[in-house]
Amino acid sequence: MNDSSRLDGENNLNLRKPFIKEQKPPHWLKCLKKSDDGLKMQSNSSKPRFPRSRIIWFLSVFSTTPLAATWLVCATCDHFWQTASMPVWQIIFPALTLIFVATTILGRRYSNLWLRLGYRISAIWLGVLNYSFFAAAAAQNLKLS
Repeated sequence: MNDSSRLDGENNLNLRKPFIKEQKPPHWLKCLKKSDDGLKMQSNSSKPRFPRSRIIWFLSVFSTTPLAATWLVCATCDHFWQTASMPVWQIIFPALTLIFVATTILGRRYSNLWLRLGYRISAIWLGVLNYSFFAAAAAQNLKLS
C-alpha cells in the first residue's frame, strides 16, 4: 500500500459530531440572579412553605407522644416504689423530652456547644425512654392481671 491510499482511508472516516439534544437548564438555575458580587438565589415565594399553624400542630402531636410515654414510666416508678412526695424525676424527664423537641427545631438554624450537648443528653434519654416505656407497660400489664 502506498502512503496516499492510507491517508485517503483515514480521511474517509465519519468525523461528524453525534447529535446532541439541546437540554433545558436545571430548575434551580432559574432561581439564580446575577448581581455585582456573583450569583445569588432569589425566591419567588412570598408566603412560607408551611403555615405556622401546621408547624404548631405538628410540634404538639410530636411532643405529646414522648410526654405520654414519660408520664407512664414516672407513674409506674411511683406506684412500685410507693413514693409519697414528688420525686425529682417527674421534673427532669419531661424537661428532657421537651428539650429534645426544642433542640431539634433550633438545631436546624443554630449550632453551638450547648445546643449539641442538650440534644445529645435528651436523645440519650429518649433511647432509655424507649426501653423504659415497654418495661413500664409490661409491669402495668402484670399488675392488672
